[in-house]
Amino acid sequence: ALMHAASNGHAPIVKVLLDHKATPNVGFDEQATSAIELAEARGHEDVVALLEPYRLPTLASLLGSIEGGDNHTALRMWIQRGGSPCYRFVARTSDGRVRMPLLVYAAMYGSQPSVETLLEMGAFIDAAIVADRDDAPSDGMTALMYACREDHVSIVQLLLSRGADPALRSNDGLSVLSIAKPASAEAVRAHQAQSKQRSKLEQDVTITSYSLKRSMDAAQRACAGGSGSGQRAHALEELEAAEE
Repeated sequence: ALMHAASNGHAPIVKVLLDHKATPNVGFDEQATSAIELAEARGHEDVVALLEPYRLPTLASLLGSIEGGDNHTALRMWIQRGGSPCYRFVARTSDGRVRMPLLVYAAMYGSQPSVETLLEMGAFIDAAIVADRDDAPSDGMTALMYACREDHVSIVQLLLSRGADPALRSNDGLSVLSIAKPASAEAVRAHQAQSKQRSKLEQDVTITSYSLKRSMDAAQRACAGGSGSGQRAHALEELEAAEE
């Protein structure tokens, strides 16, 4: 509704929507079309004045902020004003024009504060670079892959701790470990070993809990049924064995 009102110059409607907490940049998409830009393009100056306090930072200032150039001020403003943490911007790489997630850029650049901010605000952790067009190439690499390639070990550890999938592969079939520099590869292997150990421990706990529940159920049935001291003693022996 806000995009439509801004596009058509309906300033009173825009004001009502803003007063009722409409998200000013809800319509912001990968073509960088926001409500204020639509109003500017069509010369609706009164609408522009209403939306000015919610204007998103420019892409140049946003990327500079991710790099730490302004102490991440523009990135925080981007989030506060409704910019998506999952936003993909157009970038030129050796593959041509691609759409790169902000999280991938932050991981590539080695900006841990930016990675943390984007994750806290809901960025998809396994988002990958995609082609700008359906018929164009892209490497399909994720933030974890780029952090490993650039050997930003603390970011690798952060991404893994937040649930990044080390089993994903790039569009060229490259694994995280085949991309990783030695220190980052070691961090990935350590995480995989810990995950395997944790999984085994959880499995053991589940089996023990199931055995304990069965023994407790048997003991309760024996006691409730009054079936004799021998059966109750046997049930208690099962319970003690399960507890061990």
